[in-house]
Amino acid sequence: MGSKGFEEVTNGIKNVLQMLFLGLVLVALFSQHVQMWMGSKVALLARSGVESIKIGELELKLRQAEQAIKTLANNPQVTPPTTAPKQEGPKDQTPPPSLSPALQLINEPGSFWVYVGQFQNGRFIRSPNFNVTQIPKADDELAATADTYKRDALPVPQGQDWRLGQIVGVVKEGQHVKVRKVEVIEGGNVWAQAVIPKQ
Repeated sequence: MGSKGFEEVTNGIKNVLQMLFLGLVLVALFSQHVQMWMGSKVALLARSGVESIKIGELELKLRQAEQAIKTLANNPQVTPPTTAPKQEGPKDQTPPPSLSPALQLINEPGSFWVYVGQFQNGRFIRSPNFNVTQIPKADDELAATADTYKRDALPVPQGQDWRLGQIVGVVKEGQHVKVRKVEVIEGGNVWAQAVIPKQ
């Protein structure tokens, strides 16, 4: 086989590998299981300080991906609305399973706000998002019982609704947070300002 034949074979193999990679990317876009798996792997790379991944001509810039995820997470057409009806008080929903792994890429330092649950008549009405039976206090360490949005601010009244803070990440089920401050807002809705404890 001459050098021209060898070059054609290697180009063919390269093209097949690129098509296979593209196929995997397409599967990742449409498969929830693969989305969760890939999200956790990319999050691991981002936390390790990797800024971009380059495979052939394809380059994924993790910082740009992080910004895109923030935009996606805060887009009301994709996730639950960023407002809550005034009569229900400022509640938050859990992130959809397909978005939660991507939100792990967002790793903003410092404190954030999380929705704990609705507390009335000495108990939580539904299962809270953290392992508590009473309203938590400052310096308590809590474990998430469900994926829970990290938000940049407390909810604020806005006309007939509550405006929720911007989504800045997610506390994964089982992950611990350390409470800095607690606010009980209209209707017994408990919100905690927290940080991820140092390990």
